[in-house]
Amino acid sequence: MRTTAMTTLGLVTVLGAMMQGCAQLPSTPVVTLNSETPRTTEALQAVLTTPAYDPLGEAVTYDVTWSVDGTLTEYTDLTIPAEATSKGQTWTLTVTPKAGDREGVATTASVTVVNSPPTLQGVSLTSDTPDAPAIATETSILSCTALGLSDPDTSDSPTYRTTWQVNGAEVATTETLDGGLFNKSDTVTCTVVPVDDDGAEGDPLTSTALTILNTAPALTDLSITPNPAYEGDMLSVSLNAFPDIDGDAVTLAYVWSVNGEEVSRTPTLDAGYWRRDDVVTVSVVP
Repeated sequence: MRTTAMTTLGLVTVLGAMMQGCAQLPSTPVVTLNSETPRTTEALQAVLTTPAYDPLGEAVTYDVTWSVDGTLTEYTDLTIPAEATSKGQTWTLTVTPKAGDREGVATTASVTVVNSPPTLQGVSLTSDTPDAPAIATETSILSCTALGLSDPDTSDSPTYRTTWQVNGAEVATTETLDGGLFNKSDTVTCTVVPVDDDGAEGDPLTSTALTILNTAPALTDLSITPNPAYEGDMLSVSLNAFPDIDGDAVTLAYVWSVNGEEVSRTPTLDAGYWRRDDVVTVSVVP
């Protein structure tokens, strides 16, 4: 019985010493991260919301390690710069408290970097008018171009979606817009929405408005009849006048000249204005 009692006492003494040793370790700190859904544009920032304390009163220091997708990194601070992260990575922080040569129980926190939407710097609305992309008529074809399209997630290849507005109302989602959807004096804009590989949309941007100008009427195949002409003939004009694309009524202004001198502004030229071997010309302005 005495041997058993001594053995039990010895065991209790050893266990008590072990429990006392555990009780003398620094406490486990509480750590939080600045975001539960960080993007690649954001730094990862850890905060010691509840620091560790040492029951023996020694100063507590911390060993900080970060791993990404299970692989230990070189970072030993509480902050990870944004440029070090990528979409889809899981970062795990481990903080171990130490007081002298005593090491407490570590705490961990993990977070996964989420997708970042693409961005635009601007939108350009232009026409196919030669040497005058800021001028448009009903004969013009308009184009909308995204400027400075980029994505913080370098693995993505962003594109963009275009919508067209005429006088504020949406009319099309095509890459270009022709005069079948706008008229003279209409105001046209285009809006671009950047889209990444995951379908995430960035902030839309709308172009500067473009006002559709009047389209000049067109004339072709202008000639004087009869040709040849003889003294006594009344001269008239033969031409093809196309309907005005803007739907405007078109009038024609005539200027007749004989040997370089203007003689009449009538639709026809009477025989009294010219003689044999004279050179007769006419200009017609719609």
